[in-house]
Amino acid sequence: MTGGGDDGALVALNKLTGKTVWTCGGGLVGYATPYPFNFDGRRYVVGFMGRAVIIADVKTGRLVWRMPWETDWDVNAATPIFHDGHLFLSSGYDHGSILLKLARSGDDFTTKTVWQNTNIRAKFQTPVLYKGYLYTSDEVGLKCVEFATGELKWKRSRLKHGTLVIADEHLVILSGSGELLIAQATPAAFEPITNIKLLKGKHWTVPTLYQGRLYVRNLKQAVCYDLAGK
Repeated sequence: MTGGGDDGALVALNKLTGKTVWTCGGGLVGYATPYPFNFDGRRYVVGFMGRAVIIADVKTGRLVWRMPWETDWDVNAATPIFHDGHLFLSSGYDHGSILLKLARSGDDFTTKTVWQNTNIRAKFQTPVLYKGYLYTSDEVGLKCVEFATGELKWKRSRLKHGTLVIADEHLVILSGSGELLIAQATPAAFEPITNIKLLKGKHWTVPTLYQGRLYVRNLKQAVCYDLAGK
């Protein structure tokens, strides 16, 4: 978990007793969920903090890498993504994204920037990586961006501040204003087969799919919809 300040940037607790196992680093928290991953036969965890991103060894809590990453209001909320030896980070407030290639240097990490741009500005929305492409509804709009290059494949500016999941090769999108859109997940084009208004108000929570049912909520209500048609 993220502690912050004197409690440690990252904190490992015994899940049965709550006892602190180790702490790593310090500084302000940044809202993002710690992200575990395997690399070169070892287990690590990324902490996306308020003013930096760090990586710790899960077993020992030892800091193996740190990089400054400052945004307005110290908000780094989107969960990092690790894939095929690469780490993806993104923040909103016009900050943008970076893709880093990781390498071992003894017991520590070194990184090389593959690309960095503002094609994705994830204020709080964690993008979904699917078949080599990132899909997200960030502070600018709904987008598809190639993971390896950072190239923007398509964008729909009206659909910003939304969240999405992927199921059966389709995007299931809940816009910030409560629209439900379903479309095939492809970098070729965005062509929704479903577009309906669900709830009024602000929607910043990721939709949940379970056994053909869709669960969504705004700031006041939670609703379940049957998508299976039974």
